[in-house]
Amino acid sequence: MSEAWEKVKKVFENKEKLWTLSEGKKKRQFELIRFFNKYITIKTSTDKIRIIYRQEIENSYEHLIKNGEITRNEIHENFSPRNPAYIATIIANFEDATHVAKPVITLYFVQD
Repeated sequence: MSEAWEKVKKVFENKEKLWTLSEGKKKRQFELIRFFNKYITIKTSTDKIRIIYRQEIENSYEHLIKNGEITRNEIHENFSPRNPAYIATIIANFEDATHVAKPVITLYFVQD
């Protein structure tokens, strides 16, 4: 299992619900439903079940490590056109990531 996928599993073990990162006041809660080997499922604030594929998260996290930062827009443009808000939120819950929400949501890799 990759480092990123291990971290996703840990988020699932420690949390049931997360709030999306937001530049304004429109945070939306979503629920972590199931962790599988190749994808996860979440339930959105509108009660829709969404699938997020492992590759979308792993590629976003690898970009974060390589470049030291990644924006939610970059996740959307390069790795996940349907789930950037959820991926950014999940990665922001990794112990080696932090984020700022303004002017755009940006995740940063934190080295010890």
